[in-house]
Amino acid sequence: MRALQGTPSLEITRGGLLTLRKGTSVILGRPVMLERGQLLVDAPDGLDVATVVTSVSTKGVSRVGQSLASSVRVYEGEARVTSLGRTLAVPALRQVTIPARGLVPQRAAPTTWRRDDMWDVRYLGLVIDLTDQLDAQGRGFAVQAGTASTDDLAALFPGLAKDAFSRAASNRSSGEALVGAGISSAGKRAPNRVFGLRDDGASWGIVAIEQVSGDPSRAVSLVRQAISAWLSRVGVEPQPRLAAGPIASPGSGAPLPSPFAPVRAPSPTTPPPSTTTPPPPGGPTTTTPPPTTTPIVTVPPPPVTAPGPVPTTVPPLDEVVGIIADGTTGLTGGG
Repeated sequence: MRALQGTPSLEITRGGLLTLRKGTSVILGRPVMLERGQLLVDAPDGLDVATVVTSVSTKGVSRVGQSLASSVRVYEGEARVTSLGRTLAVPALRQVTIPARGLVPQRAAPTTWRRDDMWDVRYLGLVIDLTDQLDAQGRGFAVQAGTASTDDLAALFPGLAKDAFSRAASNRSSGEALVGAGISSAGKRAPNRVFGLRDDGASWGIVAIEQVSGDPSRAVSLVRQAISAWLSRVGVEPQPRLAAGPIASPGSGAPLPSPFAPVRAPSPTTPPPSTTTPPPPGGPTTTTPPPTTTPIVTVPPPPVTAPGPVPTTVPPLDEVVGIIADGTTGLTGGG
């Protein structure tokens, strides 16, 4: 089976579903043979998929790819990768790449994603959202409190072990240390476990999901509360939010908002006030009259008459000027 366009899906026995990307080619059998492309396997009861260099036993939702190398990304459940007798278990939110037969890594890496990939967005939406929020709070705090010490940060989270946190968060930016402290406090986990997972390449969203049981969004709330407590301690007022509306960007040609009221030009019929020029020592005072403004006169249009014979000669230019000056329809001769 080969996908020529779109993302066709194929139902399999025991309630499973195979989805192919454009250009993907598979041979349906036991196991399913992936020749090339990307294959999404949704198999609650398990399914075996083989590639050129490895075989994959997956249970849950996994993504198997074959190009120059074989790859497995587990969204939900787990997978087991085997190549030339070497086996590796891949849990959820982990991925592995096998470049050739037998070259199975010792452990799987934390999963990554692409925002323009619909499979990643569908199954990693919570991870992406948590990562965005925690990254934004960490960067903002690093700008506000770049010199905050680990003792200062530990004081923002009641119950956080100060010594253990100081050792784990040493040589880290204040923003990274703050987010790690929030996850440790929310999940009641040792700080070295939190930062160790971060050092393995996991995003903050994955760290929060795996270290905070139940509701990982509690880590976001604790970090936000800690930032507010820090700003209150140092006497910094939170910046007010701007009113919603379009904002012109530099170079776009749109007018930028101004705090000043628009200045209206004076009416052309209103003469400006006269100015007085101070006299030289011992001389009379000279008053300069205001400039005279000529009122605008509207000339009514001439009556419409039937056109007469077209003259065969062109009138002199001074006669045409006379027509415009008089506003009449006849030649005036030199006006």
